[in-house]
Amino acid sequence: MKARWFISLVFAFVLGSGLTLAWGQGNVIITPLGAQTGDFCAPDRALLFEDPTGVRVLIAPGRTVNGSTDTRLGATGSVHVLLIDHPHVDHIGDVLQNCGGAKIGDFTFPGEGNAPEIAAQHNSAVLVGGELPDFFSQKIKNILGVATAGCPAAG
Repeated sequence: MKARWFISLVFAFVLGSGLTLAWGQGNVIITPLGAQTGDFCAPDRALLFEDPTGVRVLIAPGRTVNGSTDTRLGATGSVHVLLIDHPHVDHIGDVLQNCGGAKIGDFTFPGEGNAPEIAAQHNSAVLVGGELPDFFSQKIKNILGVATAGCPAAG
């Protein structure tokens, strides 16, 4: 439960900071990323935030973003932060699905998940809580073949 509060607080801070910057410099662009072009359906979760400075935060790419090469994400390296608030497959990703929830494809690294593959290929900072740091670190290591840098536990 503490992890959810922490993630919510971090998200509010990131979004609030972006909105503060946006006040004088432009707008935060929020793009819903549904599995089907032009639709954002009940099972869709993914949102892409871009602040006026160009920092891009992807939330819950799960089952609706077609991997790191999805054209809606932009060039490799353009997702600066990946935020996952809890470890369900609709947030992390196991298969690509349509609005009805039917499977329409598999991801590049089956078994590793869509979100870890996006983070690995875009070299994104990953914000997760609870048991997820070790989980994501291992998934990214499985994709890249090398261990990821982590944040210190204290200090």
